[in-house]
Amino acid sequence: MEKFKRIIMIIIPIFIVIVIVIGIIIFILLKNDTGGNENIPPEEIEETSGYSRENLTKVMSHAEFYTVANCVQNYLDLINRRNTYYDDEEFLSIINNTIIEILNVDYINKNQINSDNIENYIDEIQEKVIYVPIKISGIEQNDNIVSYVTYGFIENLENSYIKDIYAIVNFDIINTTFSIEPLLNNTTEIDNIEVTETTQTEIEKNENNVFTYEKTSQENIVKKYIETFKKIILAKPDIAYNLLDEEYRKARFASLEEFEEYVNSSRDIIFSTRPEKYLVEKVDGNTIYTCVDQNKKYYIFIEDAYMDYKVILDNYTLEDEEDIEKYNAMSSQNKVSANIQKIIEAINNKDYKYVYNKLNEQYKNNKFPNIEQLKNYINENFYNVNILGNGSIDINGDVYIVKVQISNGQNETKEVSILVRLLEGTDFEISFAE
Repeated sequence: MEKFKRIIMIIIPIFIVIVIVIGIIIFILLKNDTGGNENIPPEEIEETSGYSRENLTKVMSHAEFYTVANCVQNYLDLINRRNTYYDDEEFLSIINNTIIEILNVDYINKNQINSDNIENYIDEIQEKVIYVPIKISGIEQNDNIVSYVTYGFIENLENSYIKDIYAIVNFDIINTTFSIEPLLNNTTEIDNIEVTETTQTEIEKNENNVFTYEKTSQENIVKKYIETFKKIILAKPDIAYNLLDEEYRKARFASLEEFEEYVNSSRDIIFSTRPEKYLVEKVDGNTIYTCVDQNKKYYIFIEDAYMDYKVILDNYTLEDEEDIEKYNAMSSQNKVSANIQKIIEAINNKDYKYVYNKLNEQYKNNKFPNIEQLKNYINENFYNVNILGNGSIDINGDVYIVKVQISNGQNETKEVSILVRLLEGTDFEISFAE
């Protein structure tokens, strides 16, 4: 009996050790199978695996794009913190070492970066800045690390352009950590930037270099598109101009100068834009995000790939076959109502050219010999932003007399009268009744 007990006492510890070893093996296998971090959405792992070592590939994931951009913003925020501690060597050293913790190890070693010389190897930031990402492409370094080449610009809190920013952001997709390599004084397109092959197999985690993937709901995507385009149009209207759909741009704005005039006259409206309603559709292989803001202004993003899109800024300049079919199926009074909505939207958009071209020819010649006089009339008789309210329609021959309430969105209202005549197809003409 004693012998049996001794055998049991020997077997039990061995059994416990075996169970622990098996548990460790299972944990390692599961860790390798799932990427070792539940923070990585499955779709992101699939997206990342699409990169190759041979060439840069445009980022196709919404979450991935803005996750990379957030890392650049974190880097810029840290640099700005240095300004606070210029006169305090102890705190300045702490901030410098914090920045070093998010810099790429190869970049640090190559330039022998330390707390004393770091300002020579990072971007110069003198104030709180907003990073606006324009283009991001990725390339696979190894099984764990993907490098992203990024281009964007920074603006201040008043949406004034400061400078372009180029950087390489490295992701360790297993540890969900990142590192930054600034590309100072870069003058080439990001597709032509050579990404040096790294010797790193992982990016060690510290308090400052962990990332979290952005949410990817349709609502969040619409908000990101609106916020990003607002920043672009206010700080770099030349970039925004080139993002406009080509057919729309030709029809709506004759030149960059005309577009810049529109931006300058609408800065407050653009700045206050926030999406209230949106619609997402798949059309001819593109994803179309139609967004209406609190002022009933339209923003339409025609997306080929993420951040590879064209923009339309209203719902009346271009008409497709579906629009024409819907219009033709309307009753006459509904057509008149639709046309009134177009006129008010054009007025809100400072699109005086559209309104001028819709004026009855005789009325235009008598009342507004040139577009400047129409502009003055609109500015004197309409609000900066006009929200349509209740109205009524009377008919006198082939002319519809529309009386409609407009408000400025701040409890101030007035009534305006507009005469509408329906013409061939979807065309129409108006006069303002006084």
